[in-house]
Amino acid sequence: MSITRSYNKHNNTYYVYNTQYVWSEEKQKKVPKRTCIGKWDPESNQVIPTGSEGPFT
Repeated sequence: MSITRSYNKHNNTYYVYNTQYVWSEEKQKKVPKRTCIGKWDPESNQVIPTGSEGPFT
């Protein structure tokens, strides 16, 4: 499990994802399963939770 940041250049926003790698029987390799946990605020260096899930859940 790792926390990753992704930049969306269309709306100038950073999104924070919880990335977990799971084994795919179909592809016979690990594939990432990403869940968005919020937006990144570069001014305060904090995650702003979005939706019902908070950060790091």
